[in-house]
Amino acid sequence: GCPDQDGDGVRDADDRCPDEFGLPELEGCPQSDRDGDGVWDYLDGCPEVPGPAENNGCPTSGGGGGGDGGGGGSSTEPTARPE
Repeated sequence: GCPDQDGDGVRDADDRCPDEFGLPELEGCPQSDRDGDGVWDYLDGCPEVPGPAENNGCPTSGGGGGGDGGGGGSSTEPTARPE
């Protein structure tokens, strides 16, 4: 047969992780979440840095937020909208 170094049933030529036992539906890669954000690594755009699923597992605080943490506008939002 075809070489399958890790014995996961996915031949090495098609295996994205030929050195690790994985699932065929994950192209031979193991189901893991290294950054613990709840987005599986094979779907995670930033598998080493936690971020929300709606942002492909990448953090949303890009750029120079200056420490506002993305929530700095929450105190002005309620007064800015009630028109």
